[in-house]
Amino acid sequence: MLDWMLSFWGNEPEVVPADETPEEKTKREQRAIDREAKNQAKASKAKDKRDFRIAKIKALTDKALAVGIKRKWLVFLIGIVIAAAAYFKFVGF
Repeated sequence: MLDWMLSFWGNEPEVVPADETPEEKTKREQRAIDREAKNQAKASKAKDKRDFRIAKIKALTDKALAVGIKRKWLVFLIGIVIAAAAYFKFVGF
């Protein structure tokens, strides 16, 4: 029973019957070609999806870095203004 369940996921080639007619042979070959095309389409779709996710994460990372750099300079400038205001308030001009 375990072999039967594992056969759904297996990459085993299809068993060729001994008394196969030419029509059955071409149908079997066509099914194999269709199955291979379907597997390639799935793999391509999965790769495209993975690439999109990676590009999206990279874009979000770049945006976060840009915002962080902008805020770093903003905090730096605010600190200078507060220090200057404290200097002029307590020490004077």
